[in-house]
Amino acid sequence: YPEKIISLFMYASFDDKTVSKMAEIKNLDYFGADGRPWGNADGGKLEREGKTLLGTQGQRFIDAAHANNTKSLFLMENHNMLDEDIPLLEKGMPQLLKMDIDQLIYYYYPRNIEDPDRIMNIIRKNLLDYR
Repeated sequence: YPEKIISLFMYASFDDKTVSKMAEIKNLDYFGADGRPWGNADGGKLEREGKTLLGTQGQRFIDAAHANNTKSLFLMENHNMLDEDIPLLEKGMPQLLKMDIDQLIYYYYPRNIEDPDRIMNIIRKNLLDYR
C-alpha cells in the first residue's frame, strides 16, 4: 500500500536484538519507541521498567530506524503521570526535542492526571519554543 504511511513503535525497554530485528521490517515509513520523556536514572513512575526515551533508550531506536532508511518516531508518554514527576517532563521534553527524531506523538489531554491543563501547557510551551 504505497499510498499509506506505516509506523511501528514499541516499548523503549526492549532489548537491542529485538529493536534491530523490528527496525528491519520491510516497508516501514517510521520506526520508534514509546516511553517517558526522561532517562532511566531520573526515576519517576514508569509504565514499565526501563520505558524511557532519553539517554541510550530512545537513541537506539533512532539509530536503528536510520540504519534501515526509515524515519524515526517517539510516542512521548504524558499520561498516567504523578504530579511529582511533572518536573521530569519539564526537564526532559526540551532534551527530547533536540534529538534527531523525525516524528513526535503525545497524548492530547492525557488520562489519569490530576491537572491535565498543566501537562498540556508544558507541552505547548516546549513545542512553541522549539519552533
